[in-house]
Amino acid sequence: MKKIVILITLSVLSIVPVYSQNVNWSWLNEENPNHVHLKIGYDFGVTTQFGYSRSFKLIKPVLFTVDYSFPMGHIIFDDYKIRYGGQAEIAEWKNFIASLKLFGNLKRHETELVRIFNFGIEPSILIGYYKPSWHLALEIGIIKPLTSNIKHSEVVKENYPTIHDGWFKSAGGYYIYGIQSSKTIGDSFDLSFRVGLTNAYSNNKDAMLPYYAQIGIMKRF
Repeated sequence: MKKIVILITLSVLSIVPVYSQNVNWSWLNEENPNHVHLKIGYDFGVTTQFGYSRSFKLIKPVLFTVDYSFPMGHIIFDDYKIRYGGQAEIAEWKNFIASLKLFGNLKRHETELVRIFNFGIEPSILIGYYKPSWHLALEIGIIKPLTSNIKHSEVVKENYPTIHDGWFKSAGGYYIYGIQSSKTIGDSFDLSFRVGLTNAYSNNKDAMLPYYAQIGIMKRF
């Protein structure tokens, strides 16, 4: 039981939420369907994110995104997160728009004791006020790890000879509550801002600093 608790704890600690593309639905168009973004922020540490998105007009506007983020630690590329998925407009009334996001993620976390690959999902709902040059929206969602591949170091195995590597069901997760906004600069650039709180569920302990904040710039072409 003690070993199982250790494994679950390590899986929960590997959750590092970096939140998805901050999009203003009012300026999506067929002339500039491509978007690249660069963002920095605080998510249990200072992180950097860059990614690419492409918009489509199906029944409603849809934006598909893939991005890569990493914490700014001593060894930059030992931990990272890759996200893939999209978001779609689901309802509109005057300048108010509701949208749905659904992303999958792959995260890698490594210390001197363990290496963890973690797969998870990130669904959320946004409701906001959108104008062509700016927007402001509320977001509610979850970040849920699904499964983790754990490989322990030789030091751990020497002290716990019966400990196992392999795939384990991940425990825990976070609710997120936040706001996001953007401001158009010139013809094709946008500044974005996100801030919010995280709240652990399933009887897990909240982070020491249970909030996130992110600023970024996006280019449309």
